[in-house]
Amino acid sequence: TGVCERHLILPKDRCPSRELLREVFFNALLNHLLLQWLSIIFAIAPLLDTIGALGPLTTLAASAEYDVGSPWAHAWRLCACAALEDSLFYWSHRLLHTPYLFKAVHKRHHEFKAPIALAGAYAHPLELAIGNVGPLWLGPLLLRSHVLTMWAWY
Repeated sequence: TGVCERHLILPKDRCPSRELLREVFFNALLNHLLLQWLSIIFAIAPLLDTIGALGPLTTLAASAEYDVGSPWAHAWRLCACAALEDSLFYWSHRLLHTPYLFKAVHKRHHEFKAPIALAGAYAHPLELAIGNVGPLWLGPLLLRSHVLTMWAWY
């Protein structure tokens, strides 16, 4: 018996097949291990360096002269990042539900008849960029957050 049958809370016809679960697992693995890290290395890290958010913390010895800001500034930015991420995720998800993008990109995410955790990670690479990585990173980038705030945020 499969996982769904052992812990059945839905009718059997709504349980995903083993093949679909395997596809979802490898899709999520590829998206998170490869695509997210590549976007961080080749897009986000250079942007952070350009706006000066990384400061001296990119070297082994951090400079004592680098202003890290007050705890209140970090707390304010964390709250602002949460509000921005939530709003950007909502609107990007609405965008993904427009007829063209739904058919071309987002439909994969809705193949599931049963709500399972892996279905949230089952996404086209463009959806991952627009709906997940973008909203997560745009707050700290727009706010020019210090790297310590970013560490707390992620």
